[in-house]
Amino acid sequence: MAAIGFRVHTGWAACVVLEGQPGRLKVLLRRRLELLPKNDSPPRFLFHSAAELGPDKAADLVESARLAVHQHVRLALQELLQTTPAIECAGIPVGSKEVPQKLAAILASHPLIHSAEGAFYQQAVADACTHHNLPVFTAREKAVWLECAPKMQEELTALRTSVGPPWGEDQRIAAAAALFALKSYSIAG
Repeated sequence: MAAIGFRVHTGWAACVVLEGQPGRLKVLLRRRLELLPKNDSPPRFLFHSAAELGPDKAADLVESARLAVHQHVRLALQELLQTTPAIECAGIPVGSKEVPQKLAAILASHPLIHSAEGAFYQQAVADACTHHNLPVFTAREKAVWLECAPKMQEELTALRTSVGPPWGEDQRIAAAAALFALKSYSIAG
């Protein structure tokens, strides 16, 4: 059984596919997953761009971006799943700040604009996983890493030896998310 873990950024995500159990983990795949179509439309910093528009145009931009990004991420994940069919679940660390439902409230606060952009891309990845019948397990990013006992943190960090660079914080957090998903999936199953 394998799980895919993500560390989502604005417009892209680091992803790692792990198989096995603590003490015997194996990286099946790691890659950067682009979350935006290549034509750079919609804008990468979507809510920053929307803040410069009137309310109706901002809402139209966010909705058209949601449709384009979600479609693109579904296709990108489909391609990844075709190369690594053993994936049975996904882990996605999420931010700690709640994002209001109302676009006007988001656009009125620069910190909420940043939070909304993070949540927007995390939701696109989660929806793509669900679309491809992968159970999704989410937790705050800090909790995902802390969920790993110190020995497992050391093992995730040491995976760099077997897979080589890049194996930085993005890959460690994505691997921890995959491990979190594996543990959660086995408990739920």
